[in-house]
Amino acid sequence: MVVLWGMNPFGKYAKKRLVRLQSALQEFGHRSDPELIHQVRVEIKKLKALLNLMGYSRKKFKSHETYIPFRTIHRASARIWEPVVMQRLLKQYAITIPNVNSTQEIEKFRSKIPKFVKAVRKGKQSILPSAKKVVKDDYRKYLKKKNRQVCDLITSGIPLRQLHLIRKQVKEVYYLLGIFKKRKQINPLLARCDNLIGNWLDQKLVLAQLRKSNPKSRVIPLVQSQMKSGLKDIRTELKYFVSQNK
Repeated sequence: MVVLWGMNPFGKYAKKRLVRLQSALQEFGHRSDPELIHQVRVEIKKLKALLNLMGYSRKKFKSHETYIPFRTIHRASARIWEPVVMQRLLKQYAITIPNVNSTQEIEKFRSKIPKFVKAVRKGKQSILPSAKKVVKDDYRKYLKKKNRQVCDLITSGIPLRQLHLIRKQVKEVYYLLGIFKKRKQINPLLARCDNLIGNWLDQKLVLAQLRKSNPKSRVIPLVQSQMKSGLKDIRTELKYFVSQNK
């Protein structure tokens, strides 16, 4: 007999993600605040983590097929969000670039909002009933599996090309733990690893941009130095992660 855990926490988590995603999309239709786009992206990432869990727990649930419409929204949002991120990163080094808010991209995204909202509502019909059927044991097994995958990536020597993948896996564990725990209850090591790797990847983007636009920039050695120092911190924290999950 399958016993559900508590008061359908997975269904509640799914509903919360979908409601917040739809709300952020609709609000962006009225005001072009980049933070709304960021919220859209975060909610989709959290939803993807849940869909992966659902695909693991419910073998007949087509997690990838269900995610595709949300992936479309996520990719469309990137064309607005990524230039904003780059502008903010360069500003940290006192480098200013022209206004990155592309009216054309914003209007293109806004024109698709009704279609995006329709996709979210359609997704609810398949996601919510299935989310409520996820069980405690599958949740625990899946978290163990994800932790093991992170450890396997780390113990292979932490190759730089794997840092993005390691971060994605860490974030997925963090999001799934958030189904039952408040932020302050989650192991802070996960957030530290996420932030450290995120900063390093951001600096990598800045370095690539500077080498392309201004190869003689005096900022380049500074960024390189910060990346070298950051990498040491990343390796220290990731090794600690492995020690905690043995």
